[in-house]
Amino acid sequence: MTLKRIIVIGTVASGVLGSALPAQSVASADSWLRMTDVKRTNGWLYSENAAGLGTLRVKQVSEVAASANAGWGDLYNYYDSDKEHALGVNAASYYRLSDKVVVSGAVEYLNRSLNHATGSYFIDPTQTPFDLVEFTTENAGDKNYEKYRVAGGVGADLTRRISLGASLDYTAANYAKRKDLRHTNSLLDMTVTAGAAFHLSERLTVGANYAYRRRNESLLLSIYGKTDKVYTSLLNYGAFFGKRETFGEVGYTKENESKPLFDEYHGGAVQAAWQITSELTFFSE
Repeated sequence: MTLKRIIVIGTVASGVLGSALPAQSVASADSWLRMTDVKRTNGWLYSENAAGLGTLRVKQVSEVAASANAGWGDLYNYYDSDKEHALGVNAASYYRLSDKVVVSGAVEYLNRSLNHATGSYFIDPTQTPFDLVEFTTENAGDKNYEKYRVAGGVGADLTRRISLGASLDYTAANYAKRKDLRHTNSLLDMTVTAGAAFHLSERLTVGANYAYRRRNESLLLSIYGKTDKVYTSLLNYGAFFGKRETFGEVGYTKENESKPLFDEYHGGAVQAAWQITSELTFFSE
């Protein structure tokens, strides 16, 4: 391939990927667009409502990616560390089984290591109603986090006017600190949705879906070293206001007692899509 041809192809690709893509270009059998480009032309593919999967404009699109990350420095969040590295891999796909049925799927694995870490005992304290935090930073140690995620959805056109859909997003994770005061965490985070879309006309579609989520994280605190040392934790109700607890006593930090934190959510969403022109669509959720 000549240099001139490479430059031409690169210029065209930059223009396609960096602009709003018309529907006919996405539907092209010769399209080599990335998954993000396909999704950006269709708000339904970002929606909670799997009934909108039927609007996929390509036969199939898949993506596999690997990632590596490293970070260090003195400016970090209280539940992170001054040095960390992570490795991950993920794959995702949309596939049209027939004129009426489209399926989606995704898998992900992430391994994250933190050095000199203290802070929260929870995997993600932004998702918990309260927090348990090490009262000092003198017991900093290494932590390891492993995440496994599987997700899938199906959308089907029941009739010319009605589409139905359902999806499942399941995450399992483990988290542990390797220095006293040690903690071991196990997480299950699952979201299930079911929805419908109604095609009122060739240009106007409305939809609604129900979502159920349950999140269960167990926490076990223990020590393997000298037992004469006192470990103090802060039961943080918000903005680091709360009360202190001494490890081993009755409470959230009682020794060798697994404490599950269970959260349950019910929710929903409504959607509207208006095909203003052949190249312009308004979508809102």
